[in-house]
Amino acid sequence: MNKAPVHCKFDIALDVMHLTNVLHEAGTASIPKYNAQKQNVTRTKGRGAWNYEIEKASKAAKIAYHKWKTTGSQRNPNNQLYQDMKSKKKKFRQLQRQAQFRIRETKYNNIMESQEFNQKLFYKLIKEQRTTRHGETDVIIVDDEILDDDEKILNGWKKHFETLATPMNNDEYDKDVQHLINIDCLLIEELIKGQQSKQLILKVNDNVIRKAVHKLSNGKAPDHLGLTAEHLKYGVLKKDKDSKLPRNYRGIAVTPVLSKILETVLKDDTNDELKATQSRLQRGFTEETSPVNAWLVVTEGINEACDQNISAGVVTLDAEKAFDKLDHQILLRKVFHSGIKDTRWLLIKLLQTEANTKVKWKGNLSKIFQSRQGIRQGAKRSPTLYKRYNNQLLQTLQLHDAGAKIGTTFIGAPTVADDIALIAFNPIDLQCALNILNDSTKIDKITINSSKSDAVIFNTKKGREPQEWKIGNETIAEVQETTHIGIVRNANKKKDIESRIEKGRRTMYALLAYTQKELNALEIYERKLLKQIQGLPDRCANVAVYALLGTTPITVHIERNSLTTFFNIASHPEFIEHEIARRQLAMKDETSNSWFTHIRIILQKYNLPTAFEIMNNPPSKTLWKKQIDSAINKFWEESWRDEIEQKKSLKYLNLQELATNIHTISGKQLRTTSGTSQKPQSKLAFSQVPTRSKLIAKDSINMQCLKPAFFVKLTLRTDAISSLNAQY
Repeated sequence: MNKAPVHCKFDIALDVMHLTNVLHEAGTASIPKYNAQKQNVTRTKGRGAWNYEIEKASKAAKIAYHKWKTTGSQRNPNNQLYQDMKSKKKKFRQLQRQAQFRIRETKYNNIMESQEFNQKLFYKLIKEQRTTRHGETDVIIVDDEILDDDEKILNGWKKHFETLATPMNNDEYDKDVQHLINIDCLLIEELIKGQQSKQLILKVNDNVIRKAVHKLSNGKAPDHLGLTAEHLKYGVLKKDKDSKLPRNYRGIAVTPVLSKILETVLKDDTNDELKATQSRLQRGFTEETSPVNAWLVVTEGINEACDQNISAGVVTLDAEKAFDKLDHQILLRKVFHSGIKDTRWLLIKLLQTEANTKVKWKGNLSKIFQSRQGIRQGAKRSPTLYKRYNNQLLQTLQLHDAGAKIGTTFIGAPTVADDIALIAFNPIDLQCALNILNDSTKIDKITINSSKSDAVIFNTKKGREPQEWKIGNETIAEVQETTHIGIVRNANKKKDIESRIEKGRRTMYALLAYTQKELNALEIYERKLLKQIQGLPDRCANVAVYALLGTTPITVHIERNSLTTFFNIASHPEFIEHEIARRQLAMKDETSNSWFTHIRIILQKYNLPTAFEIMNNPPSKTLWKKQIDSAINKFWEESWRDEIEQKKSLKYLNLQELATNIHTISGKQLRTTSGTSQKPQSKLAFSQVPTRSKLIAKDSINMQCLKPAFFVKLTLRTDAISSLNAQY
């Protein structure tokens, strides 16, 4: 911070520098090889592997190559030096491949073991496996100029982000309103400065600071002073686009650690006032909610239209650089009218406006420039402040009923941060909502990218002509499908089941309302995959596939997620989803498309309390999870045991006391990467290996050609299957 807070008589810059030096000295004294400012480390491309044997082979290969080179570099097969150079090089590459294999095997084993004992490590390893590794670009293009020198590239980054942080004139924005807003902000500042001169900006103590430090995230990049959160706790980005274009990068702010503490304290202190005026349609960066809630509102709106046999229009909007081009004066005015009317407003202004910024590229820092617009992505207060920016738009839409309703509940604009979806049950309301949005964007200086915004009409009659939807002078295209918060919405209500199968379970919440036919397709894929993992044939009974691994069909995971989402809604009466739930559960029958009808069926299936019992008297989260686990386990154990009794091929399968635990046949092998010894045991348990009686039944088998010892050994193993639990 370059500016001292109001009425402060201390030299904050000097104190911060002194504290920084103390922390670095502590790090030097307590951590071996501590380096306050980490230097650039040259890294090999790809996944490097090195050890003593590889180093030794590398030196031998270099020596052999040098000898061959000095004698004329003859590629004659009879040349002993040429053959020696090739063999040494081959040995070197062989050792590298072996080391790479050991690294992969260790990683796979760590994934299997961490799944049970260390969930945090497990998800970290999975993320590493999924992450596509891209090297840093050596060329960027700024204003059609190709920059390929490190210093030029750094200056190019500075120019790009400085331009992005500087307000631009746009004739479509309302200049008269902007002038009034600037005057309003000056009056607000004078009003607050005229309050009690000795009033503290923030009331803090040691406990407040400790809590703020505890909330800082570990593992983040150090700030420009070389400090990280770990210094205080322990005492010691690119999109999948052209990497040469700076506009395809997202600038992530690395805020000084000491500023993070101040921002955390300020955020906690102002949270209650700002939360009280937040629209219930905003589901981004909000505690106890997630994008699932916004997805549910849109889904329930479409289902309601289908129940009433009317059309539902959904428009997904794309705001151009919404975070980067946010106007500071407009934001400060909105914060004041949201309830922050004391000296905390001045502190927000000091922290937010004209912040000194540097661009970091390959360990080097650019020259300083001032950020005169935008929200710093990655800063502690940024999500809360951005929600203030579009909060008035959501309230205006609700005030004018410009959108769909379920009963008396307005659901016209479910939002996740800047991702807004407009939904209406008739064209007039939808166009009215777009008009209100257009007026709001002109006042708030936001640009809607109409080419990336889509309109989809659900439950329409065949032969209907596409309609034009206007936002100002721009036209939004009517398409057959669109994407909202990562979920594909199709006008024919066809789920993107193929893409979901390809992605596996990474987007499980997108499967909460699939039809039974579509879930069957997922189950077929899952069973096929599990059979391949266990080495079982396709004709093997389904219960055998799940019983060995102690897992359940994919529908169970979806039902579990659905019940968890419903519990979250039931536990928060202030949620708009809670209001929708009560109405739908009271009004809808079993034939309805409503998601809450789906929940009612799941609760009945597992013999759990009714939906209204849960909403009227919600249990604790821990108790609810235990209830779900117990009910699901009981249901599937009984179902599996009934199926085992009915099928002769499963007569040797002895279920565990708890069927959803890994079977002892698979338990040991699942901790390794091969699991080859599991296959014969599994096939024997499910009668997939031909036994003596089966072989005798085949006329084509000449019994005299078969060795008696084979029958004796195989018969003994077959009879012993029932006691495999004790042996393995």
